[in-house]
Amino acid sequence: MADDQLIAQSVAEMKPYVFPLLDQQDRISCDGAVLAGEPYEALAWFFSSITAQDARKIPDDTLFSAFNLLDDEDKELYLHLLPQRQTAAI
Repeated sequence: MADDQLIAQSVAEMKPYVFPLLDQQDRISCDGAVLAGEPYEALAWFFSSITAQDARKIPDDTLFSAFNLLDDEDKELYLHLLPQRQTAAI
């Protein structure tokens, strides 16, 4: 698994794009996960909360960098969120 500091940074980069899509309780839970030293939980929550259409609004480099921090099992679940031109690089 990737370094928690890298994951927390990625969560911070994705936050402006994903937080508006979450309800207040989900935002509190994601922030709480990061504060509790579990940024991977927030990152996985972000990916589980967005659609492919939502993902298009996230800059490719931000989305792809965050995706690369996921565990292999989670990558399989969320591969459909990546723009087609990026999936060839995986």
